[in-house]
Amino acid sequence: IDYVLEPGARHVDVFLELRSETASERSAFTLHGFMHTPRMPPYAPGVGFDAGGEDVPWLGFADERGTSFAYWQPGRDLGAGLEVSGFFSVFTRGIVAQTCSENRTHHARIAIGGPGVDGLNRAVWETRETAYREVAGTVRDGDGPVAGAWVLARDANGFLSRTRTGADGGYAIALPEDATAELFAFREGGPPSAAVSASGATVDLDLGGGGWVHVRVTDVDGGALPARVQLFPMDGAVDRPGSEHGIPSPRSGRYSIVYPEDGEATLRAPAGPVRVVASRGYEYELVDRTITVPDGGTVDASITLERVIDTTGVMCGDFHIHTHRSNDSGDDATDKLRAAIADGLELPVRSDHEYPGSFAAEIAALGVERFAYPLGSIEMTSFEAWGHMGVVPLERDPTLVNAGAPRWQTYPTVEDPDAPIVTRSPPEVFRMVRERPSHPVVIINHPTGSTNYFGYCGYDRTTGTIARPDDWDEDFGLVEVFNSDDWRSQLDGIVGDWLALLASGRRVYAVGSSDSHTLSRSPMGYPRTCLRFGTDDPRDLSPEVVRDALAAGHGTISGGIFVDAWVGATEAGDEASGLGTQAEVRVRVQAASWVDVDAFDVVVDGAIVETIEIRPEDADPLVPTIRFDGTVTVDVAPVNGFVLIAAYGDRSLEPVHVGRTPFGVTNPIFLAR
Repeated sequence: IDYVLEPGARHVDVFLELRSETASERSAFTLHGFMHTPRMPPYAPGVGFDAGGEDVPWLGFADERGTSFAYWQPGRDLGAGLEVSGFFSVFTRGIVAQTCSENRTHHARIAIGGPGVDGLNRAVWETRETAYREVAGTVRDGDGPVAGAWVLARDANGFLSRTRTGADGGYAIALPEDATAELFAFREGGPPSAAVSASGATVDLDLGGGGWVHVRVTDVDGGALPARVQLFPMDGAVDRPGSEHGIPSPRSGRYSIVYPEDGEATLRAPAGPVRVVASRGYEYELVDRTITVPDGGTVDASITLERVIDTTGVMCGDFHIHTHRSNDSGDDATDKLRAAIADGLELPVRSDHEYPGSFAAEIAALGVERFAYPLGSIEMTSFEAWGHMGVVPLERDPTLVNAGAPRWQTYPTVEDPDAPIVTRSPPEVFRMVRERPSHPVVIINHPTGSTNYFGYCGYDRTTGTIARPDDWDEDFGLVEVFNSDDWRSQLDGIVGDWLALLASGRRVYAVGSSDSHTLSRSPMGYPRTCLRFGTDDPRDLSPEVVRDALAAGHGTISGGIFVDAWVGATEAGDEASGLGTQAEVRVRVQAASWVDVDAFDVVVDGAIVETIEIRPEDADPLVPTIRFDGTVTVDVAPVNGFVLIAAYGDRSLEPVHVGRTPFGVTNPIFLAR
C-alpha cells in the first residue's frame, strides 16, 4: 500500500499494488472499513448523517472541533456495507489483478479539511473540482445576534451542509454553485427557524422569540449541588431538525438536559409555561415544577433537593462507562463525568475498550474531588473470541503499548517480528492480570451469548457442566449480572446463571453497571453497585479499598431501590454461622417517593421461596422512604446455604432514567448451621 501526498495538495491518494501469479484474471469486491465513527459520524451528500443505506459518491467524517476527512474511490460509488459497534463500512466492486503481472490500483482518495462539515465540504469540492459559492449572514432572535446556533443547508435531494455561528452571531457556509438551496437555523431550547432561500450571497435567519430559565440547585443547607436539570414542553412535543442533520438530541420530549457540577445553569426555552425537573440520582427527592418563561426575559428557578435515603458509610459506583477512547462511543469524558456526578455516582469508573484510564484529569479540572473518586480500569476486549472483562484497578502506563492494556493475544513485535498471532486462554490471561502490581480483580462483563465468556465456555447452569473446561477459570468472583438490566427481566438469563453458580458453592458476587456508550440513550448509574466503605467521602478511598470491597461482595445493586439485609450483624458478602436449621433475616427497602416499589423476592439457595408485597401501609410513618423494614424466616441448608433479597417496581424511572425499571438486589449472605 502506498500513500501519496503531492506538494500543496489537500488530499492523500492511496494505491494498492497487487501481484497475480495465477493464469487467470482475478477480481473481487473491496470492503472499506472505518473505526471510531461515533466520535466522527459519517455523512454523505443528500442522505447526510443517515448515511449507510444506499450508494453514495463519497463519505465525510466530521469533527466539529478538529480535523475532518472524506473518503472515496475514484470512478466508483461507495455501496452500502456493514455497521456494528462503531465500525462503519462500504463496498466497491471492480478491483482486478491481471494475469501473471503486477497491478497498481488507485484504491482511494482521502481529503483533509475541517473543522466540521463546512470546512470538510470545501476541501472535498476543491479536490473533486466542484464549483461552490459562499453564503454569509447573521442569526438573530428577539434579543439580538445568537452565538453558537446551527445553520443547516438542504436542497431537494436532502442534506447539503451545516456550520455554527460565531460569538457575534455571524456565519459563512459553502454551497455547491448549482444547488437550489435553503437555509434554516436551530439551537437547543426552541424550534428551528423558518427556511430561507439561499439564492443570494447574504442570508439572515431569525429564531424568533423566547426566554431563559436560570436554575440554581442547592442542598437543604444552601450549598451548591451537582444535579441533572431538564426542561420539558408541556405537551411533550419538541420540534427539532431531522436526523440527517446529525445534531445530537438530549432525549425525546425534552428541550434540553444539562448536568452542572455547581448546580447552576441558564437554559433557553420558548415563551410560556415549561416544566423544569431537577434531580440528583436515586438518594434524593426530585423537584418537578412548572414555570412561565417571559418572552425576551429570564425566570429564576431556585430548587432545593433533599437527600432522603440512608446510605451512611456506603458509596455507589458504575464500573462500566465508555468514552470516546472506545471505538463504539463518541462521548466526551468531561461530559460523561458531569452526568455521572449529577446522577449521584461517587465512583464513575472509566472502562474503555483496550485502553486503561480514569476520570482523574477531569475530576481535577472540574474541582469535584469531594463528589467523585477516580479509579483506573479497562474493559479487556477479546472481540469475538471469549468475551469482555472489567479489570479493576488498572492505571494507564504511557510507556507501554495501548497504555498497558493486558495482552490477550501474542502478536509480532519489534523485538520478535516473527511471533505468531495466538489467542491466549482466559485462565492464562486472568492470571497475568491478577499478577500485576495493583493485583486487579476481574469482572466477567455481560457473560451470556456465544461470543461472551459463559457462552464461549459452554456453561450449562442446569447440569453445572462446562463444554470448554480448559478455558473456564475457577477463581473469578465477580460477574456483571446487571448490564443496564433489571432483576425480573434477567431471571431466565444471567440472573439464573448467577444463582446456579452460587448454589453450586461458588462465591461469586454480582456487579451492576450501565455499560454506557451513548449518554443520551444509556444513563450511567443504572444500575449501580453500592459498596460498604465506612465513609461517605470519596477522598478517603484508594484503589486497594475499592478493590477489596468489590472482591468481598460487600455491597448491593441499586436500580433506584436500595435494599439491605442482615442475619444478625452479618451483611451481604459475609457468612453467618452457628444458625441452626433456620435464620431470621432483617430486610430494609428504601426508595425516594418518585421511585415505584411493589414487592421483594426472598431467594434461598438459588430459588425464590417467597414474594412479599410491599404495601403503602408498610412504610415507616416517620420516614416514608423506608418502604419496608421487617424480618423473614428462611431455612438453612446443611451446605452451600445463602440468602439474598431482590425488590422491584413496575413503573419507569421517568422523568430521570427513561425506560428503566426500578429494582434493588443484595449480594448473598452465606448461611451455615
